[in-house]
Amino acid sequence: MKSGVHDADFYNEMWRTISETGCWSGEIWDKRKNGEIFPKWLSIRAIKDRIGHVRHFVGIFTDISELKEKELHLERLAYFDLLTAVPNRLQFSERLKQEIQAASRGDHQLAVLFIDLDRFKAVNDCYGHDIGDEVLKEAVSRMQSCVRDSDVLARLGGDEFTLLMTSGDAEQGAVSVADKIIDIISKPIVFDQHHIEIGVSVGISLFPRDGTNFEELMLNADRAMYHSKESGGGTITFANEALHHEVKRKLFLDNELRHALERNQFELHYQPQVEIASGRIIGMEALLRWNHPEEGPISPAEFIPRAESTMLMLPIGNWVLRTACQQLKQWHDSGLPKVPVAVNFSAAQFRHAGIMTEIEEALKDCDLAPKYLDVEITESASMRVPERTIEMLSQLKRLGIRCSIDDFGTGYSSLNYLKQFPVDKLKVDRSFVLDITKDHNDLSIVSAVLGLAKGMRLRVVAEGVEEEAQLELLRELGCDYIQGYYYSRPLPTDEMRAYLENSTAESN
Repeated sequence: MKSGVHDADFYNEMWRTISETGCWSGEIWDKRKNGEIFPKWLSIRAIKDRIGHVRHFVGIFTDISELKEKELHLERLAYFDLLTAVPNRLQFSERLKQEIQAASRGDHQLAVLFIDLDRFKAVNDCYGHDIGDEVLKEAVSRMQSCVRDSDVLARLGGDEFTLLMTSGDAEQGAVSVADKIIDIISKPIVFDQHHIEIGVSVGISLFPRDGTNFEELMLNADRAMYHSKESGGGTITFANEALHHEVKRKLFLDNELRHALERNQFELHYQPQVEIASGRIIGMEALLRWNHPEEGPISPAEFIPRAESTMLMLPIGNWVLRTACQQLKQWHDSGLPKVPVAVNFSAAQFRHAGIMTEIEEALKDCDLAPKYLDVEITESASMRVPERTIEMLSQLKRLGIRCSIDDFGTGYSSLNYLKQFPVDKLKVDRSFVLDITKDHNDLSIVSAVLGLAKGMRLRVVAEGVEEEAQLELLRELGCDYIQGYYYSRPLPTDEMRAYLENSTAESN
């Protein structure tokens, strides 16, 4: 009956207990007649005669194979991911806590890698969740081929994974493994003749440098991973103090932005656009400003990307549109020059299904003619979904609204699409204008944009003009309009009104 699973010490201890107490019970592995090893619960009791001598031993056992299978199944449900069969969050947390204790005693490093698949949501949306599940399993198989037996790869949920590395040079080892994972995951995955391409973003935290407990290590690795993802994906980021402050700053901005609109912390400033040939104001751009009660003015370069990433740009953008239209109508009604106002629209607004309704309602409610609204969209945003951009711009043009491509030259335009965009103006980004009198490359770029615009019968606005030398060079190149500190900084409402009162405007 001996299974061979237990050593001699096990049986010696069993018989010692029986001799001393007269009984023993416990789990034991034994062998069936056919040679199969199986688990059972065994109770052995000594039977004595009237004078106390042991005459027999009675053993009663129960086959617990089915119970063991159920226990194993429950353990897998509790500690393993059912889809990929790797450890889940619970088992990973227990293992990491154990390794932290061991590392504290042994004075060595641990590395925690937070791994997130890039573009996985698009796979589910495009091919369905069945294919998505197969992609997850294939991704796990590829990652497992990159790790050592001592490493622990776990699935936290969705397309998020963690990897614990416990031996060797933790920092260098983590980079080496992360590079391998990024490389192998980037190779196409083929299912049912579909060639699916995904990637991974990796964040790494080290014990004890980036945290001394489970929560700190996981949080910092997670933050580092999001930094990798925001940098375009397919990269590795180490947690550090600067990154920690950056993430805290983003969280602060996200939380405060949610209440800024209802607390009336936003205002619009207006920057004139001037015709070079005549010096007349031909329009103005509405620019969003945030005055925080504790922080003071917060730069648009800092808070607008946060608003766009959290979808808060939709309500904020609608407020900008309505406020600009309402203010312009008041100026027109008070007899000031009738020039249009340019309003910036984010990529999120352009993708929003109800954007046309919002624009039409804003014009109607403010009783403002469509020709006095200029919709600006950045070059990079316009090229994300060019077909959608063409459709939206065409609808705007049919309403009589002017359209401009902002920050031109900073994106990656397809001229094939650009020629289909029904726009009125191109705005040359200030980064090319700043050194136009000193940098031959900037001069060449601006000249090329002006030549392109002339051929396409588009007007050009040069942004960021601050010096007379820049203005004169742009005049020689044939630029139509300028916008920048040379004529005026962005002005609050009252100062913009005074500017309009003192200006010579183009009559519309």
